[in-house]
Amino acid sequence: LEEARNALNDFLNFFPESSVTPRAYIELSQILDDLGQRQDAIQLAREAAIRYPKHPQVLQNKGQLLGLAGNPLGAAQALIQADQAGLNDPAALLSAARYYGAATMLESARDTYADLTRKYPGTREALTGGIEAARTVYSLGQIADAVDRLEELALATRGTDQYLSALLAINEIFRDLSLDTRIIEISQEIAKLSQEPEILASAAAALLQADSIQPARPIIDNLDLSRVPNEAAYDLLMRYGTKLLEVNPALGLEKMEDAYLEYPDSRTLENDQILLKTYLAVDRSAAARRMIMELKAHVDAHPESAAHLVRGAIAWGDYLYDRGDFRAATNAFQMAIDAAKNLTSRDTEKSMGTLWAKFQRANALLELSEFDESLRLYDELAQADVPWASDASMKARFARLEKRRRGLL
Repeated sequence: LEEARNALNDFLNFFPESSVTPRAYIELSQILDDLGQRQDAIQLAREAAIRYPKHPQVLQNKGQLLGLAGNPLGAAQALIQADQAGLNDPAALLSAARYYGAATMLESARDTYADLTRKYPGTREALTGGIEAARTVYSLGQIADAVDRLEELALATRGTDQYLSALLAINEIFRDLSLDTRIIEISQEIAKLSQEPEILASAAAALLQADSIQPARPIIDNLDLSRVPNEAAYDLLMRYGTKLLEVNPALGLEKMEDAYLEYPDSRTLENDQILLKTYLAVDRSAAARRMIMELKAHVDAHPESAAHLVRGAIAWGDYLYDRGDFRAATNAFQMAIDAAKNLTSRDTEKSMGTLWAKFQRANALLELSEFDESLRLYDELAQADVPWASDASMKARFARLEKRRRGLL
C-alpha cells in the first residue's frame, strides 16, 4: 500500500493531466483509507469532486467514503450527484436512499426510492428499493399506502426470488399492526418458501404472536436453533413456552427454562418476570429463589432496572406469605422496599408497589408477633391513599390490642 501510494503521488505530481487522472485520485483516496488515514482520504476525495464535478466515479467515491465515515447525509447527496452525472448504477441510488433513511430524512429517502424505481425499473435494486420504500412510507405514518405498495410488490414478484423478501416485509408491518388473519396466512406461506432457520424462526414467532400455535409447532420442533441468532432463538422459545402454558404447562415451562438457561446473554427482564411467575404458580420455589437472587445481583449492578426487582420480590414475598413462611416473606418484601429507593417518583412501583410491599411486610411481621415494626408500617399506610388503608388501620388496632393483651405496652 505504501508503494502504491507513492506511485500514485508521483503520477499526480509529475504526469500531465489525462483521462485517467480522476481514476488516480479515486485509487489514492481508497489506498489512504486502507492505510487508516480516513480523514486524509475524504479530503482528497472532496478535492477530486471539486476538480471533476461531473465525473460520476469521482462523486461515487466521495459518497462511499463519507458513508464509511458516518456522514449519511453527505454520502446520500454525493451518490445522487454521481447518478445525475451519468453513473448509471442503480446500487448508488439504493445506497443514497438508505443513507437518507439513516439520516432520518424519510421524505428524501422516499423520493430517492421513487427515482430508483422510475430510472431502473425491473432491476433487483429497484425491487429491493420498492420494499424498503414501503417501510419508509410506513415510518412516515402512511400505513395504507405502505400496505398497498407491498401487496402490489408481492403480486409482481410472485414466482421470483424477490417474492419472499416482499412477504417478509409485509409480515413485519402486519405484525406491528397485529393483523392476525393476514399474519397467519403470510407466515405459513413464508414457511413453505424458505429453508433458512432464521426466516423460519421469524415466521414461527409471527404465528405465535397471532395465537396460532398449531401451525407454529411443526416449524419450531424441526428447527435447528443453533443456526438462529441467540436473541431470535431466545425470543422464539419464550414465546413458544408462554403459549404452551395454556395447553401443556409442563412442556411450556420446559421451553421457557431452555430459553433462560441456554441464552443468558439474550434474556429480557420482562420475560424473566413471566418465568418467575410460572415457577411460583407450579411451586418451583427453589428455581424462583434462584431467579430472585440473580435478579437482585443484576439490579445491584444496574440500579435503573430496579422496577423489575420490586415486582419480582413482591411476587416472591406474596408466594412465601401464602405458604406461611413469614420470616422469609418479610425479607422478600424488604428487598422490594429497598429496590424501590432506586426508582423515580413517577414510577408506579415507587408508590403502589412500595406501599403494597410495606403492607405485606407488616402483615408478615404481625404473624411473627413483631408488633413495633408492624405498627409503624400500619400507621404509615393508614394515612396513605391506597385501597388497603382501612385494612391497615384495622390491623393496627388489632396489633395494639394484642400487644396490650400480652402485657407488652
